[in-house]
Amino acid sequence: FKDIAKTFELISEIENYHMKVFNEYAKNIDKNEIFRKAEKVNWICRKCGNIVYGTNPPAECPVCHHDIGYFEVFCKYKSIEN
Repeated sequence: FKDIAKTFELISEIENYHMKVFNEYAKNIDKNEIFRKAEKVNWICRKCGNIVYGTNPPAECPVCHHDIGYFEVFCKYKSIEN
């Protein structure tokens, strides 16, 4: 049972991290800041990996031409310890 308990403990840590991420997404939705930040950040296209620096990503990735929905802030969540 110790192995099972350890597995559930690790799953709990993962889910706590997911909760932090999704709560931040919810705040960004409420503040209309999913694709707009007060300070410049690195945005990465999840389709091709192109990185753009600015307060918002382009409407379309200049490399793979996927829309803004493929961009996310790059390297915001570095550790589950935060």
